Amino acid sequence: PGVLDDARQRLDRLRFVDAVADEQRGDEVVDALSLITHRDEAYRVGDARGCAAVFHRDGQLYSPYGPPALGRDAIRALHEDWVAEGGE
Repeated sequence: PGVLDDARQRLDRLRFVDAVADEQRGDEVVDALSLITHRDEAYRVGDARGCAAVFHRDGQLYSPYGPPALGRDAIRALHEDWVAEGGE
């Protein structure tokens, strides 16, 4: 089982909780999972622009693996470093 299988299992659990709680929230969870899946796939193939595309143009990324990245261009640049290093 890979990362995507784990994410699908988590989504199934969230969908169950959502069915009990609030139907609209489930749509937001699916949207969030879609963004995460897109980012992960872009990272896997070394596509820094694709990684950054899931962030708002004024987005911010704080990571223990690099300096704060403020704005999509800075987020893309940080991902360019990460994919060049082949990091996880």
